[in-house]
Amino acid sequence: MDTLFGLPAHPLVVHGAVVLVPLAAIGTITIALWGEARRRVGWIVVGLGAAAFVFTLMAQASGGSLEEKVDESPQSEEHREQGDTMPWLALPIVITAAGVMVLDRRRTSGDAESQPSWMGPAVIVVSAAAVLASVVGTVFIAQVGHSGAKATWQEIQDNPQGDQGDESGEEGE
Repeated sequence: MDTLFGLPAHPLVVHGAVVLVPLAAIGTITIALWGEARRRVGWIVVGLGAAAFVFTLMAQASGGSLEEKVDESPQSEEHREQGDTMPWLALPIVITAAGVMVLDRRRTSGDAESQPSWMGPAVIVVSAAAVLASVVGTVFIAQVGHSGAKATWQEIQDNPQGDQGDESGEEGE
């Protein structure tokens, strides 16, 4: 995926990931800690997490296409490395959100006496993992975005006048 609407796809697609990963993370934390929210919007949060994961994959792919067209710099290399990791930090958000929902469905579908003894500890472990995955994913997407901004704007900051001298083509004094 190189372009969307005649523009480089990466800056457009990356905004989907930057919005959806934290939104899915907030939703995942909410359903992990609050049963009423789990029953009302739990599966929507799982879908949101899946969309966030897909957008991180699209951002990664479009970033690879864009990388071939821009000058390499230490900042762009750092951003590429972080971007390559991001889908694998977004995936645990959707997996743990789904785990919370599956365990909740199993726990609420039968009577309390028929529940296996491992159900209580499993709910706690999966909920804790959901919170941890959400926090890590949100922090990391912010770091990836920051490194992308640095890679994009560092050249402009270092050379605000561009490569041009004065209009006569001679360097200014």
